[in-house]
Amino acid sequence: MNEEIDFLKAIEDRKSIRNYLPDKIVGEDIDLIQAYLDDEKNLIAPFGSNIHLKIIPNNISSESEKIGTYGMVKNTQNFLVGTCENNLKNLFDFGYVMEKLVLYLVSLGIGSCWLGGTFERKKIQKSILLKHNGFIPAILSLGYPAEKLHLKEKIVRNVIRANKRKSKDELFFLNYFENKNHHFNNEIEKALDYVQLAPSAKNAQPWRLIVEDDFSKVHFYISNSIGETKDFPYDPALIDIGIAYSHFDCVMQSLGISGKLLQNDPLLKINAETNYIATWIKE
Repeated sequence: MNEEIDFLKAIEDRKSIRNYLPDKIVGEDIDLIQAYLDDEKNLIAPFGSNIHLKIIPNNISSESEKIGTYGMVKNTQNFLVGTCENNLKNLFDFGYVMEKLVLYLVSLGIGSCWLGGTFERKKIQKSILLKHNGFIPAILSLGYPAEKLHLKEKIVRNVIRANKRKSKDELFFLNYFENKNHHFNNEIEKALDYVQLAPSAKNAQPWRLIVEDDFSKVHFYISNSIGETKDFPYDPALIDIGIAYSHFDCVMQSLGISGKLLQNDPLLKINAETNYIATWIKE
């Protein structure tokens, strides 16, 4: 199924949708989403984690059982719930797999929004019978996009500066941190362009990438992450870096460049707010 998807166009077109049409998602589209979830290759993650995803209606059984989103999204027709273990590799893989699904949804004309801290996690855990009762780090709201933003959506987008992206000089470096005097080859440059477009919790954009000068390795770090909070009972930057890597991987696959992801810390000099995550190695 993935070979039919133009992931790069989907990345370019993707945006968080918080206001949906009141129309239910048609059965044909629900079937396509379910077929995607049933295809095991779509759930293959870089670190091999077991990611479990399930599409559910917004109204589980009654009005009182609706999944609350504190008014952040409007007219949500369905949610996509995912579970995994609460650790670095699983959260990274969760971000990777879920973002690939988001891009597939874009290709279907279905809007979505990552919800990590603005939904009632306990209500889902009590109301949804999942085969694998695991930790729910985030869900997706789903629906057909409405043309206009609702008021709370406008406020949220303004607060998090949703359309603002850090410059590439702030995110990507050559050989060591703070080396902004870099010229990457065309393939790496294109991959970094698409990483720059990745969504993140509160638009924090915590990913930092160091490219080795022969372009055979790219080291992934997180910096200035939000960390665990009342809203996020985990570090959302671990999901964010998985999302960013999914964009990087989409570009490499589109270019026919193979690589593998390993944890092999190059032990570069970093500050106290930066943490090494993984390294992509060209094969």
